[in-house]
Amino acid sequence: MHDIRVAAAEENLSPSDFVRSLVGLSHAEIQRPRISLSFSSDDLQALAERYGQQPDARQLKRHVVEEVRRHFADPERSEARPDAETAGPHGRT
Repeated sequence: MHDIRVAAAEENLSPSDFVRSLVGLSHAEIQRPRISLSFSSDDLQALAERYGQQPDARQLKRHVVEEVRRHFADPERSEARPDAETAGPHGRT
């Protein structure tokens, strides 16, 4: 599945649209690229502590999106992947 995600990203497609294209089916152009974020109650508590906010999912998602935007706007950001100690259960933080 990782290979599909990487290939799809390189083609600026969603993984499902990449597979549809691969097998000769049509797919819609991405109108507004987005990423779905889901947080457990433990995640919300950790984010609330990180941002000094109440554990309100909508408000915390705004903080996360802003942090991600700042990360990619920083020309000196590190390209290094997180190490195993700080990575989440799927190798991502």
